[in-house]
Amino acid sequence: MDEIDPETFDRLTEPVREKAGEVIAQYSVAMQNADDGHLPDKTPFWGYDRDSFTRTAYESFDLLAEKHPDAFGGGAVDPLRAIAYIGVVGDNASALERAIKDLAPDIEYEFVSLPFTHAYKTRVESALTELALGSISGSSIAERWWVNLDPDQIRSDPTVLAANVTRAAELPESQVDQLAKAMTSALATGGYVVAGPVVLIPAQPEVKSHSLASGVFLDVGGYTHCTSGYAMKKISTGTTYSTTAAHCVDAGTIRRSGTILPAYASGSAMGEPNYLPDQDWAFLSVPSPVAPAIGKIYVSSNEIHSVDGPWRSTWTGDLRCKKGATTGKTCGYDDGTWCGYGTATFTAAGGDSGGPVFYPYGTVLAAGLLTGECRPTIDMPWKVVYTRIYNVEKAYGANAQYTVVPG
Repeated sequence: MDEIDPETFDRLTEPVREKAGEVIAQYSVAMQNADDGHLPDKTPFWGYDRDSFTRTAYESFDLLAEKHPDAFGGGAVDPLRAIAYIGVVGDNASALERAIKDLAPDIEYEFVSLPFTHAYKTRVESALTELALGSISGSSIAERWWVNLDPDQIRSDPTVLAANVTRAAELPESQVDQLAKAMTSALATGGYVVAGPVVLIPAQPEVKSHSLASGVFLDVGGYTHCTSGYAMKKISTGTTYSTTAAHCVDAGTIRRSGTILPAYASGSAMGEPNYLPDQDWAFLSVPSPVAPAIGKIYVSSNEIHSVDGPWRSTWTGDLRCKKGATTGKTCGYDDGTWCGYGTATFTAAGGDSGGPVFYPYGTVLAAGLLTGECRPTIDMPWKVVYTRIYNVEKAYGANAQYTVVPG
């Protein structure tokens, strides 16, 4: 078992974090001139044709993954300037450089050294997801996957847990006993364990009873559950509310820590066969002892993100993550519009509804609330959809009625 720097992802996204505040300010000015809730023409705003660049970059990543599976470590696009980050494994930079020049000669790129191939990490992520150990954090450009383990799993049988992780990470069986002992030790000391591309964090999720963050369990009538969304403030009164999906409100009485959270206002819930377009939001009053709603996304006791503002982009290819009470944190990419909603390639399941969908590059920005799945017609596939944040902000009004509370 080795040690790693927990701030790896922050270092990789440093250029984004440095400019994130500037972009939020630019968005704020641009949105004041956008009557329909969308940004003005993209080329003047960004200074380049971002749609074309993003499409070219991600198509190139797909081809690199296919043609150079032993060299390509992953890829990401910097949303603030026309540059792509390309993960390279070992001493294979020259092969990837020749390939990217052939695939996209005009693209600007930087190489990031990564220890594991994209193909390998994809297999490991899939295996970890099937094991349902806990929330999984990471990205295609991160060095490792971070898994938050329930301490009870370690206490019940650390050897079985270690064997499952060893198989998922494709590690030698000889490491099982060592991994089991390391997890037990980490549980006792508050540390973590590294097993190949996986960082195991024994952490029991806890949320302080006096506040309500985004991404936590909401009891709905005792037979089902949903997830809390963003803290949002009504502009005209300054009152702060929590949010979730409208169909959660329709399903029953919502409680947190035994306290009823009355619905202050809600949009449209599900229709047949799809949701009514982009209006699956509800505002919840948050009385004591759960109050107040706060501008943070709770993934686990080891991962809590402060929300810095809204992210109203509707362009495909942007990285998206969601936190749901059922499946935890999963990430993917904006996939356009489906049934009138934003779509994303991350995974979700029942009980995740209403949870925060966010843009995770360094500065965390609110993109929307998880709605569920839909398909326009019976012969089309199901896709995960979410209500975009500008529709939650407007709440059926012509202009913004609410604003996202920063953390």
